[in-house]
Amino acid sequence: MPDTAVATPRRRGDGGAPGRTLRLHLAAVLLFVAGYVVVAYLSAPAHQPDRYFEEGQAVDVMSALFLVMAGTFAWACFLLSGHADSVRRAFWLLLAVGFLFVALDELLEIHESLDQWVLRAWLGWPPLFRNWNDVIVLSYGLAGGAFLVAFRHEVRRHPGVVPMLVLGALCYALHTGIDTLIAESARKTVVEESAKLAATAFFALAMLAGFLSVARSARNRPGAAADPH
Repeated sequence: MPDTAVATPRRRGDGGAPGRTLRLHLAAVLLFVAGYVVVAYLSAPAHQPDRYFEEGQAVDVMSALFLVMAGTFAWACFLLSGHADSVRRAFWLLLAVGFLFVALDELLEIHESLDQWVLRAWLGWPPLFRNWNDVIVLSYGLAGGAFLVAFRHEVRRHPGVVPMLVLGALCYALHTGIDTLIAESARKTVVEESAKLAATAFFALAMLAGFLSVARSARNRPGAAADPH
């Protein structure tokens, strides 16, 4: 009887822990992103305020790190869901591969190289867009959206994932819209890359929310946390 009375409030307390953890991380990450953008802007030469926002510079590197974090959390979810059905495991595996590929793209400029290859060797200039780079970046977003719609039941299973993904998608749409529709300038580069950095931060937080949810489910699975004593 005494053991049962003690166990009940512990479970209730644990139930709110993932939400509190996610909120704390959200606040910390947003403060970090804002500070990072401000420092990158102020550290640039006066005649080139967008220096650290250009391709391959500090903001790109941090975006790639956020994407690596997202992919790592998704991979951890894949490993923890070993007893789940194949669809659920495929969801996390494909997310991990997708995020890690985009991280590599960010660092190695894969889509920029593909833009040049398609332009010179295949189709020439694309209709309605300035270059194939814009088409590829837009296609990443559309492919990601289609994937999440296809696995919408799995996405909704994990508290906190949906709002973080929505915020990330909005920032990504802002980044893509600015990149596609606005003429090149230092101000445009700063705003566009800041939006991309925020998007990748929200994606990392979404995968953190998924990890907290999957880890809690794995811990609560019957027989998963047997007392060794």
